[in-house]
Formats: sequence, structure tokens, C-alpha cells
Amino acid sequence: MQSTERIALLLSLAQPTSAETTELRVLARDLSTKGEWPRLLELLKLNCIEAKALAALKAHEIAVPEPIEQALRSAREKIEAQNGSRIETGLPVLRALVARGCDVVILKGNYLAGEVYADPYYKKMNDIDILVRKRDLDAVHDIFQGAGLLSAAALSNESPRAQEKYSHHWPPFFTPDLKCVFGTHWGLASPLSGVSIDYDKIWSRVIPFEFHGLPAFTLEPTDLLHHLCFHLPPYKTGLRELGDIYNFIRTRRAEIDWGRLVREAIEWKTVDRLYYTLSLVQALDPSREARAVLLKLEPLAAPFTRRETAVRVATPERILVSRSTQISKIEKAYALFSLARRPQEKAYFLYKMWRNFLAPKPAEVRKMNNLPENAGALALLKAYGRNPALISRVFAQDMGWNVFVLITLRHHVDLMRSVGESAVSWLRLAPPPALEDVFRAMGIRDDAIENMEAVLE
Repeated sequence: MQSTERIALLLSLAQPTSAETTELRVLARDLSTKGEWPRLLELLKLNCIEAKALAALKAHEIAVPEPIEQALRSAREKIEAQNGSRIETGLPVLRALVARGCDVVILKGNYLAGEVYADPYYKKMNDIDILVRKRDLDAVHDIFQGAGLLSAAALSNESPRAQEKYSHHWPPFFTPDLKCVFGTHWGLASPLSGVSIDYDKIWSRVIPFEFHGLPAFTLEPTDLLHHLCFHLPPYKTGLRELGDIYNFIRTRRAEIDWGRLVREAIEWKTVDRLYYTLSLVQALDPSREARAVLLKLEPLAAPFTRRETAVRVATPERILVSRSTQISKIEKAYALFSLARRPQEKAYFLYKMWRNFLAPKPAEVRKMNNLPENAGALALLKAYGRNPALISRVFAQDMGWNVFVLITLRHHVDLMRSVGESAVSWLRLAPPPALEDVFRAMGIRDDAIENMEAVLE
């Protein structure tokens, strides 16, 4: 791995060893000599770890050129403001849930921030993800309503509770100023995905911990690692995402039941996801335990998964420049299409969805196909040809091929229906409201409307 990529990786570590700290200082001195600080900043931005990197540079007393430090400081200050507001606004709601007798498991980054990184601002977090028991959903809904939270489902005149029939989470609930968003889960994977998790075992193993002074729970270490691995978006695989996994392994390796992890990956049908994610982690930060798990999982993984994984780990430093948000762009267009009332808006978001599906920017195609920048035109053309299949696999993995096809067809039917309904509305001199007017009617503040896309991601 080249020195600049190695520094970015070292800066992502929550608890580096003394040897790694020494290596970081030596490599950092060379950055100025080689004039590579701008390249490092680019890598930190690509991997969305500017806030974590700045904290590490300060902790290790590494001198940073003023323009670089200012860029990192600006990113961190923004995250400090966002994360601080989210926790301040969300804690009263969480307290109400606990007071009502609901067991609340804090998931992913909000748990890791305090328990692994000791830094609530180590990365941007869009929401507070929680796991609750399905039997408590009535109480959770009452408390959310009492706290004045709005639901993304209400934007399309639907009940947020309709998803309980076929999903593992509600649509986002959020404050009118969007300072706090809740991701509310009663499961860890979609029931349509083929994953079959034993939630009785999950709940029997949860561990109490304090979340900003609040009595809450976290997943048992093996379950938490399992969840981090199968929850990883297949192409959103930068140091921001993978760092959570290898940092957790570093701090909890002795508490993880590695044999049970393999057994439950087989039982819960998460072998492919676990094999793919742990392979990427192993390529960046090897561990004896992860290697043993991968040796057991490799013969069980699907041929496609093994091939894709082999391509991605063949050149580890390319992982640092291959983080793609293309799937998120499609999901945003899908969500906004569903919320739009005017046919011209629906047509626009449907177009955006298909454009991002069929014709992403070349940079995103290279990332998803792990192509270097100097790849020839023929290689890029081939990558464009296979890219729709890669994207389709991601969605089908979460909802099954049949549902994926039906939902895609439904979009076009909805657009035609919208055109007809709009024609009737215009004849009555009452055109359907614009999307921004729909947001305002719900009570979302004007200064927060532009942030709605982040909520819908």
C-alpha cells in the first residue's frame, strides 16, 4: 500500500498500537517533503473520515499545513454541530421510551462513537438507529407522536405502520427542523432478503450500557459484528464504513465468538455478505481470527460473490478510492418519486432514477467495477454494460427479484395514473401541490426542506 493510502488507514484507527503511531509520524513527515498533503486530503474526503483524521492528527501532535487543517476543521465543526443537535434533540424521546418500559438497543455508529472511538463526532451520522421489540411498537408510535415527530410515510398519505407487514423498520421519523431523525427497527434485515435471523437469541444476548447517561442496550459483540458485516452497503465501502468493523474487531476480538459467527452465518443465510465484508476488512487490517472465519466461509459463498470479492481485494489500496454512493442516489430518486404529486415532478425523479441506474458518471462506474483511472475505453464500455446488473443485484438482495421487478413496473403505472389525476385536477383549476408545498403542509420548516434528501436516503 502506498504511503498516502497507508496514512489514511492509520488515521482511521480508533486505538492504534505504539508501532502504528510511530509509523504514522514517520510517514506524515514524508508528506511535506513529497508535497502529498493535498492527495491525503482528497483521500480523507473520498472516505468521509475528515473528522476522525483531524482528531488523530491532533492526538499524535502531527503538524498539518494550515490549508489542510482548515479544510479538516471545517468538516469536523459541521459534524460537531449536526451530531450535537441530533443527540440533544433525540435524548428526551429516548428517555420517554425507556420510561415507558421499552427496551432500546442503540445500533451502529451511535454506539460505536462512545464505546469504540470515545468521540461522538468521529463521523457524520444522519440518524439515531434503534432496535425495539415488535411488541413495543404501539408504545413507540405513541411516544413519537407525543414528541411531535413527523413521518416520511405521511408525505405520501400513508401510515408509517403499514411497513410492519413486510419490512423490518418504519420509514424515518424526524423533528420538523430535521435536527434529529430516528431509524426505528424491530428487525436487522428485510424479511424479503432471504436472511433469517433468530431474534429471540438476539434479544436474549443484548448487553446494558449507558448512552449519554440513558440506560440502554447494545448488541452482544458477536451479534454486533455480524450486523455490521451484513448491513454494509456493497459499494459504499470506504474507510468510514469498513473502519467501524475493523476498529470494533480490534477492541472486542476477545469477546467475539468466532465459531458461533460462522455457524449463525450459515443458519441465518448471511454467508455471502459476511464473506464479502470480512474479506475487505481483512485486506485493509488483517487479523488471525477473521482469516480463520474466511477460510471456513469461502467454500460456502456463491461463485459470483467469490469472484467480485477477489477483484476488490486484489489491490487493497484501490478500496480507498472505490467508495461509491450510486445506490444511494437511486434510492433518493425512488423516494422523491413516491412523494411527488405533480406528474412533471414524478417524471423528473423517474428519469433521475433510470439515469443513475443505466448511465452513471464514469467515475462511479469505475468505482463499482474497481477499474483504475487509466482503464481504457473498451474496459469502461464493458463496465457500463455490466453495471445495471450489479445495481439490480443490490436491490434484489434486499427485496428479492420478484418484488424488485414489480416495484419497478409500479413506478411507471404510478406515473401514468398521476398524469390522469393531474389532468382532472387542472380542469378543476386545482393543480396538485409541488413537492415543497407537500413538505410545508406537513409542518417541515422552510430552512429544513433542502435537507429532506438526507432523511430519505
